[in-house]
Amino acid sequence: MESFGVLSSLLEKVHHAQRPGKEAALRKFFQDFERYRQSCAEGPNRPSIHAWLRLLLPGLDRERKAYGLRERSLAEAYVRALGLDRRSEDVQRLLSAATDDLATRLAAL
Repeated sequence: MESFGVLSSLLEKVHHAQRPGKEAALRKFFQDFERYRQSCAEGPNRPSIHAWLRLLLPGLDRERKAYGLRERSLAEAYVRALGLDRRSEDVQRLLSAATDDLATRLAAL
């Protein structure tokens, strides 16, 4: 119950379902999680729903600060990770402060 695969599966179900199905999938997840949590021993290592809620509702997470990554930093990280030539026209366009968003510029690469 504590794996990324569980979260990924839940999000796929929610994404593909109609409204009643979305609610049912989420309700089942929370019920299953509570049963799992109850089966674990009391103590500081007992699973908490808090981490799941932070992943499901990141916009409501006031505890954690933003990652501090600006578009330029992300674009530069992509360039380094992919080993792209910084002098190429595509990379210059990616790194420029263009009017379209970073995702659009990355897709154009």
